[in-house]
Amino acid sequence: MAEDAKVAVEGALHSADGAGVVHIKAHLNNSINDVWSALVDPRRLALWFGSVKGELRVGGEFAVLVLSSGFDGRGRIGECLPGRRLRVRMWEEEGKQHVVTAAISADRDLTMLELEVRAVPLDLVWAFGAGWHEHVEDLGAHLRGQDRAMMPSGSDARFEELAPRYRAMTVEPLAQVHVTRRIEATADRIFDVVANPQRHPLFDGSGMLREGEDGSPVANVGDRFVMHMHNEEFGDYDMVNHVVEFEVNRLITWAPTRGDNHPEGASDLPQDGHAEITWSYDLEPLTPTTTLVTETYDCSNAPDDLRRVLRNGERWRESMIASLEKLDEMCGAGASSQRDLA
Repeated sequence: MAEDAKVAVEGALHSADGAGVVHIKAHLNNSINDVWSALVDPRRLALWFGSVKGELRVGGEFAVLVLSSGFDGRGRIGECLPGRRLRVRMWEEEGKQHVVTAAISADRDLTMLELEVRAVPLDLVWAFGAGWHEHVEDLGAHLRGQDRAMMPSGSDARFEELAPRYRAMTVEPLAQVHVTRRIEATADRIFDVVANPQRHPLFDGSGMLREGEDGSPVANVGDRFVMHMHNEEFGDYDMVNHVVEFEVNRLITWAPTRGDNHPEGASDLPQDGHAEITWSYDLEPLTPTTTLVTETYDCSNAPDDLRRVLRNGERWRESMIASLEKLDEMCGAGASSQRDLA
């Protein structure tokens, strides 16, 4: 990495689900289209990141050789929303995959890049942090017209400069729980179920969902659906769920708030838009007939006392595992569409 890099990079290390998580953020003085092109065009990737060759489509696999680290492995594209978000899995050894998500958005007259690297070994999270920090610096240099082939040699020296900073960082636990299951079904078949509130009680692993008030499937960000609930502490009550992310056959996220009949009183989304709690289902096609389904519970923005009660979301892990098992039974290869999806 050149010494005169202009891009300011912020890094943080976290843990979730027993693994390390790296967060990198940078503001780039380039258009969203230019940054996106640098992230996905193999000709440009070769100038700052490395060689990427193969099926560059959602579900496609590719070979990757990273310039600075020497990483020589494979990757698979799980999500590609042009100009917004790219998610890939990368590995050198089967069964040791890490997941890289790059999201870009406008921030005044700059483009903000937010990079997340998940499922890395906890004892090496510092190294992934320093390495991806260096990659983002290289991206910034490329966007200014200085490509790695033109840079002074010595990427190892830059990594060694960054390593003490990341070794010294506190690895903060994230208040998120992720549960993943491979289901032998197409993404659209699974999405038809998770996007229809009337079907949610059929694969609920908690035993708390009773029925959806409205039978209409979710169709857009901003949609709301009411779920009738029951537990021993509160009895019968309603939760109002606000859809905050929606990509057909790929992703649905909702933020629950308390309904009028909730014993603790009704609530609404915060005005700043940062929901205290979200649930999401992320669908990644592995083959034309196989989908990797990830359910996520995120209470990162909840008050400290609530996160303690929820054990940073761990309270729900077992029921989430059960939910995906039921979803597999409903949608998987052995399911009867007439019986299980009615």
